Amino acid sequence: MEEADAHARAIARSLVPVELEQNGLQAALERMAERARQLYDVDVRVEAVGTGHGEADALPPAAATHLFRIAQEALANAAQHGRAETVRVRLVRGEEQLRLRVEDDGVGFKESIRSGGALEREPAAEPAPDPRPSVSAPARPADHRGMGLRIMHYRAHLAGGTLEIRPGADRGTVVTCTVPL
Repeated sequence: MEEADAHARAIARSLVPVELEQNGLQAALERMAERARQLYDVDVRVEAVGTGHGEADALPPAAATHLFRIAQEALANAAQHGRAETVRVRLVRGEEQLRLRVEDDGVGFKESIRSGGALEREPAAEPAPDPRPSVSAPARPADHRGMGLRIMHYRAHLAGGTLEIRPGADRGTVVTCTVPL
């Protein structure tokens, strides 16, 4: 019961990142990494580099929240779907922009997702259309991204930035979100 209570409290804390409001994005990311280590048994490292301003005086609070949520989703995807053992979360501060990069050593994927959100993949044979009429919701254009990836792109857009998701150099996935300061 105590373990379940502690787990529920950790989930609740991640829903409202108080650390973000009190101590800034880097501190919130470090706290998120600590919880991810416990929850997923993944080695998560957070680092901040660069010569630009700290995000506290240059990044609007809403944009910081969006970056935090993008990092949270990328980390969860790496642990749950990518089966990563190591995840590196990196904030790179420049004079005019802040870049969040989440890199993992998981299984990765064949596709790359461009900054516009379109999925590029090797051509595959299209399945034959179902001749039966559908009684479900109206047809939507094919979108092979999951809901989490769509929300990450949407959050980057709301923050005024761009999001790129691509395979890592050797394996894994690299998620990069760049926002102006």
